[in-house]
Amino acid sequence: MTLSRFTMKKLLVLICCAGFCFANADIDKLAKDIQDGCDNGKYDDCLQLAMMHDNNPFAPEMRNKNKAAEYYDKGIQLLEKICSNGDAKKCLEIGSFYLDGNRAFGIKKNGDKAHEFFKKGCFDFKNGETCYMAGSIYKTAKDEIKATEFIEKSCELKYPVFLSTPSLYGSALKPSNFFINSNRLDIKTPY
Repeated sequence: MTLSRFTMKKLLVLICCAGFCFANADIDKLAKDIQDGCDNGKYDDCLQLAMMHDNNPFAPEMRNKNKAAEYYDKGIQLLEKICSNGDAKKCLEIGSFYLDGNRAFGIKKNGDKAHEFFKKGCFDFKNGETCYMAGSIYKTAKDEIKATEFIEKSCELKYPVFLSTPSLYGSALKPSNFFINSNRLDIKTPY
C-alpha cells in the first residue's frame, strides 16, 4: 500500500501531536515540506502550519500567534480563491466554516459570507449540496420563498438529501408537490 505525500504528512503530524518523539531534523523536515506546500498554494498545508504555530503542546518552541494568524489567513484566502475558480466542493467547505464558525481556523461565524459561498456553488457551479445549504440558511431565517427557491434548485440538480427531510421545508415542499417526470424529480411550484 502506497501513501500519498499528503497522507504521510497528516500521519506524521498526528504522530507528532500524539506525543511521540521525533528528532528535531524530522520535525524540521516535516515543517519544511508543509511550508513548501503552503508556498505552492495548498490551502490545507497553510492551515496545518497555522495549527502547528497556534497551540502546539508538543513543540512549544514553534508557538507563534502572529505566524499562526498569517497562515490561517493565507489558507482561508486560498480556499476562497479555489472556490471562486470553480470548485463547488471548496465553496461548500468554506461556506460551512463561515456558517458555524471555525475557532481552530480563526473564522468567526458569518451567515452572510456562508450564504455568499453556498450561493456561488449553487448558481455559478451547479452544485446541489450548496443549494441545499443556502436553502437551509433561508429556512432558519424564516424566509420560506427563498428557502423553497434554493431547495427546488437543489432538487433540480439531483441532490438527494432533502428528499429525506421535506417536512423541514413546510407546506411548500410537502410530498404531494413532488412528481417524477422523465426520470427526474420535479417540484410543483406552490406559488
